[in-house]
Amino acid sequence: IDLTKQNNILDLFNSNIKRKIHKSQKDNIKVKYGTNNKLINQFYQAYTHRMKEISVAPLGKKIIKRQVMAGCCTVFVAYLNNKIVGGATLIKESEDFYRNDLFSTLRIYNKHYVSYALHFAMMCYEKENQGKIYSLGRSTRGSSVHNYKRHFKGEEIPLYWSYSYKTRNIRDNKLLYKLWKLLPYKLTKIIGPIVSKRVY
Repeated sequence: IDLTKQNNILDLFNSNIKRKIHKSQKDNIKVKYGTNNKLINQFYQAYTHRMKEISVAPLGKKIIKRQVMAGCCTVFVAYLNNKIVGGATLIKESEDFYRNDLFSTLRIYNKHYVSYALHFAMMCYEKENQGKIYSLGRSTRGSSVHNYKRHFKGEEIPLYWSYSYKTRNIRDNKLLYKLWKLLPYKLTKIIGPIVSKRVY
């Protein structure tokens, strides 16, 4: 999304996107950002809960901390009445280009349009820091996430994966997928980072 096309970011979008952003604001969704450990921990709480909801092994918190320490990552956390309801990480790829990397919102709060509040907050942050291009991040073509991102009317650029070893998606293994859904949240949080190195 080219943030330079309009002075006001809201003017980049159609009435439907604007309505959802305004709805999130009306519902008192608040977004904080930064690089401190408290925000990292709060983001990781939202992220791991969402990964449990969709039965995917979460990445380790150490990966996020390394990105933050490298100076290229800012963490965003969304709240409703001081309760954590979502989070995201924003990667600064260059002076002009920022990319949303990890992104999670809890399903029960979807009616408050938390995801729109987070993307809007990240775009505002980038624009304040003289960034020009905002990326909604990678997604699989035809997936529900891809269809959601298309609402923002950004330019779509095909990307190709290259692996040095064979990888597997946990959803391709029906037995493992079913077992993962049955595991307690705290256990998936512990073993998830180990599993995600080979199965994601």
